[in-house]
Amino acid sequence: MKEVKIKLMIAGIVSAGILAIVIAFIFRWQIDRTVTEPIPSSDHAQTSATYKTPLHAETSTVPKQISVPVYAEVTQHTSVKPESPPVLKRNEKQPSPVTAVRIEPEPVSTSMPELTIDEKVQKVIEWFKQTNVFDRPLIERPMKLAEKFKELAQQGDEVSTRVLLAFAGEENGMISSTAISALGMSTNSPLKNDIVKFLREKLKQTRDVGMECTILEGLARLGGDSVADELRTYILNNWRRSDGWGEKVATAVVKGMADVGTYKAGEFLVLELMRADNPDWLYDYA
Repeated sequence: MKEVKIKLMIAGIVSAGILAIVIAFIFRWQIDRTVTEPIPSSDHAQTSATYKTPLHAETSTVPKQISVPVYAEVTQHTSVKPESPPVLKRNEKQPSPVTAVRIEPEPVSTSMPELTIDEKVQKVIEWFKQTNVFDRPLIERPMKLAEKFKELAQQGDEVSTRVLLAFAGEENGMISSTAISALGMSTNSPLKNDIVKFLREKLKQTRDVGMECTILEGLARLGGDSVADELRTYILNNWRRSDGWGEKVATAVVKGMADVGTYKAGEFLVLELMRADNPDWLYDYA
């Protein structure tokens, strides 16, 4: 009987120990479940979430509350604990948030580089040589070329004048005479003095009466007062020339001087009118 009692006591002690272990395990599991329970979502949620502990919900009249600071965004139905903020050392400042800066790419220039004056002049000369202006029949060629050169003279800029000066130096008489005629109409050109100098040199070199008259008309129109005395002397020296073209030469000078419109040019024309009325003169262009 004693042995049976001893065995029953041992069995009771073992059963009590096992029961105590089971109760302790259940108690620990309940605590873990309470702490790791997800924070319920709410429209009025603040930076910290507060909820009741189930263990004290029924046994205590004043429910115990646990305040859990929220350091990271916690979504519903998650079991991951939020990360704790980094621990700063003494005299260490909180790092400032990095602001993303958008770097705009530099604009890429698609415009062509501006050509120099010499390059523009060369472009226009090449254009003339590539067109069919010089390939037209001999009768049509001077008219078409004169039309294009006249357009350059009316533009009156530096590029147009330099193009005409280049063609005026051509060995082809038809091209050079047409360009010289257009130069004589370039009254708005900034290179007017250069044109006058060029025409003076050409006048010394020419042996053709037609070219001579073209040069004289342009020289009178562009030179104006500065060449009035010079051209009056030229007329007087050529009024009885042996080839009989004195009247034509004088007419060319008067036509050019009539476009000047200055007092000295008017005086020049009056004197020529008086000479034209003189029976000793061989021409009549009054």
